[in-house]
Amino acid sequence: MDEDSLVELWDRLKSVERFTFEARSGEGSLTGWNGVATGSVDVLCQIPGTIIYKEVCQFVPENGETMQLKNTYEWQQVSGMIRLSHARRVDRQHLVDIREVEEGCFTGEPHLCGKDYYHLRVKLLEEKIEVIWSIEGPRKNERICYVYQ
Repeated sequence: MDEDSLVELWDRLKSVERFTFEARSGEGSLTGWNGVATGSVDVLCQIPGTIIYKEVCQFVPENGETMQLKNTYEWQQVSGMIRLSHARRVDRQHLVDIREVEEGCFTGEPHLCGKDYYHLRVKLLEEKIEVIWSIEGPRKNERICYVYQ
């Protein structure tokens, strides 16, 4: 693993200000989670080795009214990897530990939430971070592609 890429990802995570995402439901999905969003990220780096993202966005579904979405994520440096947790409640929910799998590309083991598996892939692009969630389960077949800048 190239430690420099992990350091570069960490440094870029600290400098994010905004994001977009596109959500698409695949064959067999019962959610209809299709649409696009644009939003901002308030980045908090008060504890060494921890970055908190407070995200707010306007989600525009293909068939429905625009809605505001809020999320809080915690990124942590942990020996040779970065841990991502969902932090919108008091109890953090560990999502994934990401490691570099090829230059500038990171992933981790899928995590189970209810009956659905969530898989994450992170890629360093020029001046951007691409984060792709793939969600598969009995009712879900989703792909959500974030671009952080």
